[in-house]
Amino acid sequence: MFSELEKISEVDKSSLVLYARLSQLEKWLREMVYVELKAKKGRNWFNFNKTINTYEADKALTHIPTADENPLSFTTFPELVKLVKNNWDLFSEYLPPKPIWEVKLDEIVHIRNRVAHFRN
Repeated sequence: MFSELEKISEVDKSSLVLYARLSQLEKWLREMVYVELKAKKGRNWFNFNKTINTYEADKALTHIPTADENPLSFTTFPELVKLVKNNWDLFSEYLPPKPIWEVKLDEIVHIRNRVAHFRN
């Protein structure tokens, strides 16, 4: 897996592994929120007006197309976390007890910010 990355001397492999795990977690969380909110609330499960500008800006980049159509792909992580918090009854079966989830999430947010801003 790292053979191509070996050629890039500045790449920290442990950071890449961490980034991959954060990506998996965030993708899973977005998919879970999408499914649960849509199942619970039907057609009006999400206010698309909040993400329409981000969605349109992304789709305008025709030279780098993406198949992402899930509106939650265009929300910020804090907005995603707020959806979970505001609909805790839908997610409590998937996640640790709320106090533990909040502590772990706080730690994840700090780690995510370090990775996003290229800090070790």
